[in-house]
Amino acid sequence: MNTIKFQTVANYIKKNAEQGNFSGDTARKLVDGDIVLRDNVEYVRREVTAGGRVDLIKSGDDESIGVSSFVGNKLEKHINHVITAMRVAFASDVASDKQSELAYKNDAATVPAGLQSSNIVIEQDSKILLKLPIAAFVRPANEADSAFTELAAFILLKEEVPFRIAIEFPDVVTLGADKHYIEVALKGMATYQR
Repeated sequence: MNTIKFQTVANYIKKNAEQGNFSGDTARKLVDGDIVLRDNVEYVRREVTAGGRVDLIKSGDDESIGVSSFVGNKLEKHINHVITAMRVAFASDVASDKQSELAYKNDAATVPAGLQSSNIVIEQDSKILLKLPIAAFVRPANEADSAFTELAAFILLKEEVPFRIAIEFPDVVTLGADKHYIEVALKGMATYQR
């Protein structure tokens, strides 16, 4: 038996297909039942320096376990990700290239004020899909749970269309002397071909 969230996401996908928001092939496969909806989490972990706009996904990136589940800056054919929750977390270390080895946290005691005052931005097809202060994803310091934050509205990342996930830092901000790492995790459901 499917959950209410599954049914809601399935209806959202169906509505987007009816509105022509998917390729003809994907829309046809959705109607024919050749595409299924599954739970999905995509993530990227990147070493960052404060200042300006920092792209977390690059077109030439390869999938790397513990570093990124993305292959470049496009989803593959027939894979469309409906994001229902997000997590933005932070870690630091004295060494570089440690993104897969650190424990990322999103509590107020861990996330520096300079990062909390920055924005997380997701764009696709010249449209801003999400732009929120990172503080919206930070948990109270006394809350041990480093969980995902449910989004009020779904975000749809479409197949084969380049997208960006970026951090926009304030003009003047410091994160401290160590090396700094950001994790952005996108939780929801994605379409997959049977």
